[in-house]
Amino acid sequence: MRNVTDTSADPQLRRSADRRVIAIVLAGVAAACLVTASFSKSWMANPSFSGLVRDRDGNASAAEGRYLRFRGDIRFGPLGFEQCAKPSRFELELNEAPPEGACWSVSTAELNDEIGEAARLDRDRYTSNAFSHAGWIAFGTSLLSAAALLVAAGMAFARIKKDLSLSPASVALLSLLGAMVSGCVFIATKPGPAGMLGVDLGFWAFGAGTVLGILGAQLLAKEIRPPDEDLLADAMDPADFSFGGYPLGRDAAAPAVVPAAASLIPPTQPVDTADLALPAGGAALGGAEVAALAAAGGAALGAAGGAALALDGDAGDADAASGASVDAARAEADAAGDADAASGASAAGDSPDTSHQAE
Repeated sequence: MRNVTDTSADPQLRRSADRRVIAIVLAGVAAACLVTASFSKSWMANPSFSGLVRDRDGNASAAEGRYLRFRGDIRFGPLGFEQCAKPSRFELELNEAPPEGACWSVSTAELNDEIGEAARLDRDRYTSNAFSHAGWIAFGTSLLSAAALLVAAGMAFARIKKDLSLSPASVALLSLLGAMVSGCVFIATKPGPAGMLGVDLGFWAFGAGTVLGILGAQLLAKEIRPPDEDLLADAMDPADFSFGGYPLGRDAAAPAVVPAAASLIPPTQPVDTADLALPAGGAALGGAEVAALAAAGGAALGAAGGAALALDGDAGDADAASGASVDAARAEADAAGDADAASGASAAGDSPDTSHQAE
């Protein structure tokens, strides 16, 4: 019998399990990179700074020896600046070099002040007040992102799905966005002229941690979120539909009570005087009673039909009489017309004789 936890037979479950593992691995790697970058002092470094910098034309310049105090192995990170002395390779030395291997550290704010003091008139060009503050913000947001990623990865590993007001994955995403912005500002506002410091492993770890952390947080958000409620789960219940007039899966409703028929009312009987009560005791009508009622109803209908026919006959006689009177009037009119025509003809015949007699 196959184990119920075996997902090899279901491609959908297998993809879900693979996604969960990938999310946990990405979150763990991103957290490790962010923690390493937070405590690293190698965001920018120069392992063999000789005191030479680049001028505005891009050429190497001693800059009047103003930066010789920083020669050696120099590097800085969010927690501060570190310098380890090395023997100088150039003959120009204003101060005696410290013994090799001697290291000391200062804060980022102190590094910003020392480089501003060495730059003299170029202090505003080579220093920025946002440098130190951006470093501390990047430090805090990086640690917060790493912690949130680890919590979300632990929930996904334990298969815990809770509807929280603020998910650890959301905290990780917001913190990573803040870390990315503050980290870029921290590097962009580094003190010192060009050629003094370059990007080192600490910043690459920070960049990898932010990118992997954003991807891992998005995957973890799907793993620790409870499944959404299906609002259409009961929308298509077959029991709510019927086939052939009968519901499916449910008992048929009891038929409605059919009322007994009222007694027949003859057409000639007024409704208000009709007896609508059923026979005594509510018993059904017998065959003889039904026949008698039918005969009475037939006689009443015959009488009503005869009366209607009589009325129709009277109406026909009236129409015939009115038609005869119309014909007589027309005959009289025609006779009057003929008389007028005759009188006119006679008048026309008498007129020549009268004129002849006059002549």
